[in-house]
Amino acid sequence: EAVRLQRQDVQVLTPTQLLPEHADAVASAHVVVFVDASEGPTPGVVDCRSVRAVHGLVPDHTMTPERLLALAHSAFGADPDAWLVTIRGARFGLHEGLSHTVAAAIPEAAALVI
Repeated sequence: EAVRLQRQDVQVLTPTQLLPEHADAVASAHVVVFVDASEGPTPGVVDCRSVRAVHGLVPDHTMTPERLLALAHSAFGADPDAWLVTIRGARFGLHEGLSHTVAAAIPEAAALVI
């Protein structure tokens, strides 16, 4: 079930991957919440952790939340509070839907985001 926020001060972006172009939106925010799924030993587990800009990394093609925060800081002088909410999954094949275990974890993840 989709969670809809009806607030003027909330902007929701749903990219399939983070891009340098997102630094502008990150820089204009007071708080940023990244939401992701990743492979883990226990599908359905929801993690939430604070993330901070990591400066001085060697440039590559990987745009992580930490790198995006660093870009927002270097390009715009911004330093918003940032969080990463992750739902653990087991398989990420193209033809697969959500397992019952992962689908059941969505309300917990949504509550953390809100």
